Amino acid sequence: MKKIFLTISLVSLMVSCNNDFVDIKDEGRTDAAAFFTTQEDAMQATSAIYSFLRSWENSGFPAQYVFGVPGDDVEKGSNPGDASFINAYDNFTYTVSDEGVRGYWIGQWQAVNRANQVITNVPKINMDATLKNRLVAEARMLRAYFYFNLVRIYGGVPIFDGLPADGNYLKPRNSTAEVYNFIVSDLIAASEVLPQTYSAADRGRVTKGGALGLLSKVYLYMKDYQKLMILLTRLLVWDIH
Repeated sequence: MKKIFLTISLVSLMVSCNNDFVDIKDEGRTDAAAFFTTQEDAMQATSAIYSFLRSWENSGFPAQYVFGVPGDDVEKGSNPGDASFINAYDNFTYTVSDEGVRGYWIGQWQAVNRANQVITNVPKINMDATLKNRLVAEARMLRAYFYFNLVRIYGGVPIFDGLPADGNYLKPRNSTAEVYNFIVSDLIAASEVLPQTYSAADRGRVTKGGALGLLSKVYLYMKDYQKLMILLTRLLVWDIH
């Protein structure tokens, strides 16, 4: 009888238990659904875009050999067997499956997504309006920078102006010209909002001069020399830093 009673008790205990006690939230993390509700959230999300600028995918080794080696701005040096994977870039034999090309592609899209998170969600937050507009402008300039990286390496790429409302990220590529026009639109819009300078606490954030300086480089790549000359003249007159 004792054995039967013990068996029934164990079965009852197993049936009554659930997994709630192991469902523990990660400390120091905020659920996505609870984010983008405060001014501090807006600041953190914008800072996350800046943090990517120092990432391996953006400024590390892949960026140097994906951009630099094929353009002869970077020489691999050493002997052919040292970092031999870079020889493919020197000889133009790399493919889309190469880890450098693939990693740079994925990284830039991650950065675009961070910018689009700010551009889509920050306007909905009840916060200081001037700061809100500035953060969105910062995100638009940074998004333009990432798209500039993408179009110079991969040509025409899909344009995502904010987060897709339907959640669909399977979009066909836009033309190279469309991407460049999108970049120009972002930079002009950002330049109209961004300040020329910041206080010491915010030094390092993108500025009006930074947006227009990047715009001048974009015009150069577009070979739109007339707009480039007009912009450079304005920059000289305004003496923007």
